[in-house]
Amino acid sequence: MDRWFKSTSFYKQYVDRYFIKRYMTRWEKIRINLIADFFIILSVVMIDILFIRIIMITLGLVKHYYFIYHIKTIKPEEIAFVMDK
Repeated sequence: MDRWFKSTSFYKQYVDRYFIKRYMTRWEKIRINLIADFFIILSVVMIDILFIRIIMITLGLVKHYYFIYHIKTIKPEEIAFVMDK
């Protein structure tokens, strides 16, 4: 399973580059956040346990904080320059 996931284009495009160089483009950040937010909101709507809803909302807020302040944002045209370093 691990070998399969690492061979997918999603892994190579987003995860691998992030773990190697610690950056993402603005579009990559937005795309990943929108997908994750969709599932977090879906979970909050479908689950009737208040404690779990609070945890899910907190998780979403922490995720946004991490993406904004801890993952470097670069422009798409800078990718080739950064990969050469």
